[in-house]
Amino acid sequence: DVFQDISAHLTKRLPTREEVWYKEFLSFLFNVQDMIELGAKVSRVFPYPEILMTYSKKGGTIGGLLKALENLQKSDIQHEEKESIEKYKKEVEKIRTKLFDDILESVYCPSPISGVTTLLEFEEMVRFKLKLKTNEMMKFSEVQESIFPGDQLWLYHKRPLMRGYAHVVIITENMKYIHVSSPKLKLKMRSRALICEDSQDKLTS
Repeated sequence: DVFQDISAHLTKRLPTREEVWYKEFLSFLFNVQDMIELGAKVSRVFPYPEILMTYSKKGGTIGGLLKALENLQKSDIQHEEKESIEKYKKEVEKIRTKLFDDILESVYCPSPISGVTTLLEFEEMVRFKLKLKTNEMMKFSEVQESIFPGDQLWLYHKRPLMRGYAHVVIITENMKYIHVSSPKLKLKMRSRALICEDSQDKLTS
């Protein structure tokens, strides 16, 4: 788990003053109720592991954590504390970069068209309005019976008043699939992106 790596050894360098982690850091990650409940049970000596694991369980992202750290640096804290936060931030950014690189390395395009092998090439094909009918495209319902866990599918979306775009999903067990989801296509591999698991029913609707 990524948050286990982030919350274990690396957090030892973060400020342990209660004024910093409780009054400031928690307020950037949680609502008031969660902040009060968590603040009452975490270790005063080494609070960050439990803080970050709780943040992860509530759907927190690495991007959200980095934003909270930036806000913490802007708070009225000591210079040495700001330096320790900056060092921790850089380590988290390295982990995020490696995570996204690993995701990109595992994604490929099984297209029968040799000229379309990456997501970038697919986006260029759409941008220059090359004819998609030259590529064999089928409805998900037509291929659903022939796919297996581990298979990767490219889904093409074209909606009114929107540019067409491709979405890569990986089929898993129990009629589900995983994919990278984000508010906008260009953010798909940035801090706001989340790896999600959904039911295959959504692919047929």
